[in-house]
Amino acid sequence: MTLYENGGFQNKHISGDQGLLINSSEIINSKNWFFTNHGIYSYHSDEQAFDKVMFSPQTNFKYSFLNDADITTSILDPKRGELWICNASKGIYLKDLTSGVIRTFWLKPGESQSANNIYINKILMDSQGGIWFASPEGLWHKSSGSPDGRRVDFENTGYDNNEVFYIEQDNDGNIWCAVEDLGLIVLNFHGKVIERFDAEDHNSSGLSSGFINKIFID
Repeated sequence: MTLYENGGFQNKHISGDQGLLINSSEIINSKNWFFTNHGIYSYHSDEQAFDKVMFSPQTNFKYSFLNDADITTSILDPKRGELWICNASKGIYLKDLTSGVIRTFWLKPGESQSANNIYINKILMDSQGGIWFASPEGLWHKSSGSPDGRRVDFENTGYDNNEVFYIEQDNDGNIWCAVEDLGLIVLNFHGKVIERFDAEDHNSSGLSSGFINKIFID
């Protein structure tokens, strides 16, 4: 990968694995974390080096596979001290950073570790402590304090199981969603639609396409 540091660009090798692919990156505990098809790596700028993040002790035979698994994205809930990670095929996992206990979080009934589960494109924690999951099977939301998640339906938008590519929260706490073929849909933190921008001819939003892969809030 190419890293901009100290006023210039430098090529960095995360590991010696030639087949390593970066799915996404986030800032976790003030460090850059990279989620790859072979686990998680963090970059230490003071040492200019990458370290492998061990999500589970190797002696934990139930969850140690996650150390080298295909990880799509992750977030840290600093108030609860929980680290969420999303595996490409085996679901979503939470780690209590105080106790070290790991558990599985299922978005929909019938999920199990032995089957392919929902692929998560992006996970987001909002200002209310709710967790949002953008996926090929739509948008899911777990409100703060609730043990379960629910699917968001995007009322009155023509939505029909479209993929949600990306989600981001703006400065007012609203959730912006990039939705397959529907452009941008804006929700409040309860999951209610408050605005929509699409690329249809009758819409004056200015969007040239209903397929948006990334959202940045300045």
